[in-house]
Amino acid sequence: MLSEKTVPIVPRPYYNEVFYDEAAYGNEWLINNYLLINYGKTIYGPDIKNLIKYNVTIDDVIGSCVNDFYGEWIPKINDDEWLSNSHNQSYIVLNICRIIYTIFNSKTENKQKSAKWIKERYKEWKNLIEEAEKWDYSKTMNKQDEIKEFIKYMEKIILKK
Repeated sequence: MLSEKTVPIVPRPYYNEVFYDEAAYGNEWLINNYLLINYGKTIYGPDIKNLIKYNVTIDDVIGSCVNDFYGEWIPKINDDEWLSNSHNQSYIVLNICRIIYTIFNSKTENKQKSAKWIKERYKEWKNLIEEAEKWDYSKTMNKQDEIKEFIKYMEKIILKK
């Protein structure tokens, strides 16, 4: 699987708070492999650079970010059930910050630094982003409408680029 640049079709086991026997790969395939190639540290076994048989460029990552924004996050504007979950609200805001940061800076960064960059440039979203950053399972976010506007605003930013 690591020999192909295209997103694998065969699902794989996946764990993210819930275990999935079969989960589809998504746009994160190239992003994760880019991060592994450029920042991964081998703890045991062969170097990841010897396992991934293709080059992943920052342009590939930017393309995956754009695809992720339009394929994953734009549809959430119409998914009130998904957006009613506080965890999902925090998750989407911080992921969109990272996507926008990557698209505009042609490099990757963690959610915290990406969020800081967005807050400095788009001050009107500072409060929403800070609430997303501070969120934990003991808190409730009720920002569905504001998040929908945030998504639409960030789409305009992408289109201007």
